[in-house]
Amino acid sequence: MKKRYKIITTLEEVEEVISYCQETKYCSFDYETRADGPMGLAFAGKNKDNPTGPQFKEDKPTIMGICFQVGFAYVIPLFHDESPFSNREVLKIFKLLSQGIFENLDIVKIAYNFKFEYKWSMRYGCQFKGRLFDAMLAKHLLDEERPNDLKSLSTRMFPETADYEDEVGKLVKEYKGWANVPLEPLAKYCAMDCELTLKIMVVLEQKLWSNNFYKLFRNLSMMQTRVLGESENMGFIIDKKYLESLVVSQKKLIDSTEEALNDNKKIRKFNRARKTEHIEKLIEFTQLEIRKIRSGELEYKDVNRAISNREDKISRYIAGQLVTKKEQIDDTVNFNSPNQMVDLLFHSPKGFKFKVVKYTLDDRKQPTNRPSTNEEVLLELEQIDKSGFITHLLKLRELNKLYSTYIVSPLGKLTDKNRLHTSYLIHGTTTGRLSSRNPNLQNIPRGTTSSIIKKMFIPPPGHLILEVDYGQAELRVVAEISNDKAMIELFEKGYNIHVATACKADGVLDEYEFINKTILKDENHPDHIYWVKRKKRAKTINFGIIYGQTPKMLAGSLSEPGDLVTEDEAAQFRQEWLDLYPGVKKWFKKQENFLRANGWVKNIFGRKRRLPGIWDSQRGTQNKAIRDCINAPIQGASSDMTQTASVVVRDGIINNKIILSDDPDFKNQLYTVHDSLGFYIMPKYIHQSVPLISAICEYPETKKYFGFKMKKVRMKVSAEIGMNWGELKGYNPNEDYNKWLNN
Repeated sequence: MKKRYKIITTLEEVEEVISYCQETKYCSFDYETRADGPMGLAFAGKNKDNPTGPQFKEDKPTIMGICFQVGFAYVIPLFHDESPFSNREVLKIFKLLSQGIFENLDIVKIAYNFKFEYKWSMRYGCQFKGRLFDAMLAKHLLDEERPNDLKSLSTRMFPETADYEDEVGKLVKEYKGWANVPLEPLAKYCAMDCELTLKIMVVLEQKLWSNNFYKLFRNLSMMQTRVLGESENMGFIIDKKYLESLVVSQKKLIDSTEEALNDNKKIRKFNRARKTEHIEKLIEFTQLEIRKIRSGELEYKDVNRAISNREDKISRYIAGQLVTKKEQIDDTVNFNSPNQMVDLLFHSPKGFKFKVVKYTLDDRKQPTNRPSTNEEVLLELEQIDKSGFITHLLKLRELNKLYSTYIVSPLGKLTDKNRLHTSYLIHGTTTGRLSSRNPNLQNIPRGTTSSIIKKMFIPPPGHLILEVDYGQAELRVVAEISNDKAMIELFEKGYNIHVATACKADGVLDEYEFINKTILKDENHPDHIYWVKRKKRAKTINFGIIYGQTPKMLAGSLSEPGDLVTEDEAAQFRQEWLDLYPGVKKWFKKQENFLRANGWVKNIFGRKRRLPGIWDSQRGTQNKAIRDCINAPIQGASSDMTQTASVVVRDGIINNKIILSDDPDFKNQLYTVHDSLGFYIMPKYIHQSVPLISAICEYPETKKYFGFKMKKVRMKVSAEIGMNWGELKGYNPNEDYNKWLNN
């Protein structure tokens, strides 16, 4: 079979490939690397000097594939061990590629998961101009369900290519990692990646047009790739000493929490019973061995001695003397052990003997016979546990998750500049909302825990952190798309929607100002606690309903220890809420009717959520589809609004209308978390740039790029400034922020 690729060996051949791309106006490209990302390390097999230890090679792209027409591709060896090019020549290749292809306005740059290739290219000084095409994000707009990887998609579109990854996959295992795979088979694989990506682009670009997704793809998805790629590349500076102190302090807190749990009277009884049961099993097993020795089933030269040894063991067991590692059992409960938790909570006569809430699911999502002990189950058990154990167990789980995800893990991922480079997933959810990983910034626990973790994120010298956060974004979207007059009026008056909802429910909306500005801010007011609880309940109901929570789920969200809310009560709260906002109720029904007729819904940006489950025979599946048809357009639009603002802010930065820093290293967006955007900013630019960024966020260019404009409700943001991410304070136009750096 004729080879469909060529390995480049001279700089002249590199220039020739660039000229081909300039002629065809297309360049599908792909890197094979020694790492998961430009800031990672790659495991490269065993170390010759230390056979038992791992060996890591510097994270670099090993080869690059280029395809400009279907049927053939070229592969440029970069930092591969078999590369004919010197390091200096590789850097020259990047310069040639940047000037000849990446900065060429006439060439469409194509990749699968473009952000990955974008970051590697930026690392070597490449600039990108003109049209980008991410085939993965095109797929995600056309089909938001997983899987999103290249192999899965290409196999569906071009079945004849289904096994193309198998050969290189075997070599990765054989050579202990991608870093050591020989050039020839690696080049073959890379070339196929490039060609398949180009073929997919040809098909999906037309589908984007015919399905009216092209504006969303071009103006948001592909611009997000730039914004987030640059943000990831810049990274978040970490206060390493503070992080190291957290390792110590949080581990002590975990240990003390475990000790307190083990000191629980019920746990002590359970532990004694567990140890007794363990000893009984040891005795039973040893007695069985004795019977087998006597019957000849187990053969020993000295039968009497073998039996005597086991009888001595039994005597030790009875006395509670467990000597060997196999015999011993922990004196404390392992609260991370699913087996022990199932036994403690449900099975053991000396345990809590709770009724099983639900069972775990197998790989086919079918219930097993094993009780679940996940957070949802524990939250339900917490409502009936009078001992307080479940509350403390939940706290321990939160501490352990915090410790492993946001303390220990980041410490191991810091670069030599003490920066942490998270990875944003534009395709990570079905609604369009961003997710992130390594670490997941979107999932940092709220409350005091949040500030403890966020304090480790700091600005560079001479800078502060600026966060611009949308207020009640999802509820503003609800008011806009539902045209609910009552909710629109509350936003027009500048009311806090949660306080206002509580006031409306109590029939005292005319007292809103006094309740919001006096009672809620005066801890000594006799009605303070009442209205704090009413506001909290209203907030839970507001979001619970637009998130599509069932009465049962809403009851769980509203319930607190000692204050249980029944499913019937939650259903009543839901109905009362819908009566307060009849326009929203009408929109809910309209969405359901549209879904039943079409099997999908869209948000105001044009992002589609396909929900064929509405036609399923199972009522539960239908109900989930109905919940999603309400939630997805709200959650997705809120996220799309935030990301659109980030794109327009970037444009302002590039055109020097918005200035954040004199240091080009810190000119990009720092992060995006939920409905907020973060930046490093020098104090001298705060009063100039904060109003500009806030105005963009509140009035993003949606009409120009997506064909709609918020007419009934305006978005609203608040800006905060801080010396670290955990201690932000509201922006004050009269503050001299230069003084902050001198204190």
